[in-house]
Amino acid sequence: MHRQYGTGHPEEKVLESEDISVPKATPSPQIVSCKMDLNFDILVLMMYFLPKKDVLSCMLTCRALYDSGLPFLGRDINFNDFISYSDTKPLTFQQQFQSFLSFIRVDPPWLAEGLLEIVEHGRLIQSLDLRLGRGGPSVFETHPRLSAAISSLTNLKYISLTVTGSRGYRMLKEMRSPLVAVNVNFMSYEDRWGTRTEPYVDPLPLLSHLSSSLKVLGISGVDIKSEHHIFPDMKELTIVDNAFDTIAPLIRAFPNIRRCQLTGTALDNPDAVEQLRAANLITQARVRWDKLEYLSGCPETIHSYAPCTQVLHLKISPLYAPESHRFLSPILLHTQPLCLEIFAVIRNVRELKEMVENLNLAVFATRTRFFKLVSRTGWIAACNRKKENHADLGFAIASQLILSCSSLRHIYIDLAGQLPGFWRVEPANVDAGVLPTLIEVPYGRASSIMRKQGFSPRLKTRKTLLVSHLEVFGV
Repeated sequence: MHRQYGTGHPEEKVLESEDISVPKATPSPQIVSCKMDLNFDILVLMMYFLPKKDVLSCMLTCRALYDSGLPFLGRDINFNDFISYSDTKPLTFQQQFQSFLSFIRVDPPWLAEGLLEIVEHGRLIQSLDLRLGRGGPSVFETHPRLSAAISSLTNLKYISLTVTGSRGYRMLKEMRSPLVAVNVNFMSYEDRWGTRTEPYVDPLPLLSHLSSSLKVLGISGVDIKSEHHIFPDMKELTIVDNAFDTIAPLIRAFPNIRRCQLTGTALDNPDAVEQLRAANLITQARVRWDKLEYLSGCPETIHSYAPCTQVLHLKISPLYAPESHRFLSPILLHTQPLCLEIFAVIRNVRELKEMVENLNLAVFATRTRFFKLVSRTGWIAACNRKKENHADLGFAIASQLILSCSSLRHIYIDLAGQLPGFWRVEPANVDAGVLPTLIEVPYGRASSIMRKQGFSPRLKTRKTLLVSHLEVFGV
């Protein structure tokens, strides 16, 4: 068979030759059915182990699988009106909320009714972030059905909430799920008469029934007082916006803690801070934490709690000059960190010099091996742009530190207005009369070297900004 294409004509002209025979069409083989006769319950059970995109594909096949697949999509619920984000584009709280309600085909008139629909559809919820209610009572106080529905969930592992009153407290106390991580923001609010509503609550009695499962706890706005509730498996603790307090309840309640963040409300009276510190030092003569992998917080809070324990990675943030400089030496003396990380606020040349002098004194008696300094203030940026004080401020600071601390092996300094600097420290050779020297290393390797040496750059707590399942839909 020869094929000839005419000029200007798209059609194909086929000419048959006498010596070439055209094969006859053969019947197509019988199509074998790929249908699998599986029990419907087994299909639903298989959906539990599928990624969310595959669950969504199954749901689009029929109404029965659509209804059965809804609980599997809602395993991570994030409706947070403080802040929310997406890997692809920003999502406001209202966008997330309305998109999900549209997908499950309900249109409630109020916020609480919508949340109730979501919780009831998500029987298999494992992660729930509902930090709602800024400036007023939370939805748990005004809609008790919602708090009852949340407390009845049995598969929750992580929960992040804002509570403002007794119904929220009761919900926490009646949680049926074996929670692993809890993040609770205890907020006060002004009612319609302008009265400041701030009932006192100790979070440990509310969570005592979770003592065998809870490993991560974050609380904000309240103080821990109780010493009768022990959480032996707790590994990570975050306390934010509480009053400076004694460390004894923390040590007794969480004896095996490994990672801790302490950020409190500063006391106006310096004498009160020192008295509290003295009391905490006396307490730790009897009982103390064995060792901490990570400790972070503002210097005033760490100074007042005065933890007397070996710290692998100590992060001080923020370090204001000159108010906080006097806390550096006592903090480092009692923690002896192997990795020291500081986020400093520097506003002029005098504060920069004071910080460097206090750092040199503070690290002199330590065994610090890795030092990291970050400062993003505008004055530093302007100083680096104009080259007013030094061609390279980071190198100048590092050169001073290696003369004060003989144990230093790596120094990372990131100052606004210039590229970060990262150096490996070649130790001094006293016999040969050689001083310690700095060898520049690509700053991109700093994080990997920190990890290899066992230093944790941040808390291991799950991010409260959980990626919502709505991103699966490309919302």
